[in-house]
Amino acid sequence: MPRRRMIAPEFWIDEKVAELSRDARLLFIGLWNFADDAGNLIYNAKRIKVCIFPYDQDITEKETADWLEELKQQKMLQVYSVNGIDYLHIRNFLKYQQIQHPSKTYLPSFIESSMSPHIVLNEGSMSPHTQVKLSKVKISSPKSIKTKYGEAGNVFLTEEEYQKLIDRFGEEDTKRRIEELSLGISSKGYKYRSHYHAILAWALREGKGQKPKEKGEWKMR
Repeated sequence: MPRRRMIAPEFWIDEKVAELSRDARLLFIGLWNFADDAGNLIYNAKRIKVCIFPYDQDITEKETADWLEELKQQKMLQVYSVNGIDYLHIRNFLKYQQIQHPSKTYLPSFIESSMSPHIVLNEGSMSPHTQVKLSKVKISSPKSIKTKYGEAGNVFLTEEEYQKLIDRFGEEDTKRRIEELSLGISSKGYKYRSHYHAILAWALREGKGQKPKEKGEWKMR
């Protein structure tokens, strides 16, 4: 879930920031919004591009990956792995962000156990205390993590589902369909087991000249 963050005036005159390209600076600020309240997020350039530059069709996944590499080179980001999944930790995040009421997170914590470029955490390399700490964290596959979409933030889709919709309907039409579903959920209380399949069902009915059924069909248990 995106969050509001603060930008300190010192950011603009920081020497490390000055070494970055302008696009990498903007990306870095965007990462703050999509990181959890500990400054962690999934390391996935494609997902990050969609979140931070959703309307910039001229920006590619590779360019986003290159800007992330800039941030890593300046030691502003740290990559760490848990159970084979890569994550990013924003260094000094809590030094500049005042988190009064931290939200619950599904991401495993970053542990400053080494200064290597890529920290790998697993049962064999962790202390008993660290193993207990990580064993309490439920780790989800990036493919199963759902992101909020729609003006009301009430349409939930995985990255794979969102990409499938774009492949099928195109980006602009996908956004229109998401907004229609979002409006239906907000105004009429529609409830669905899967928002992805709801959009497909609406499209099928639309093709047949039928309206979506009222609240109750495909209702969640």
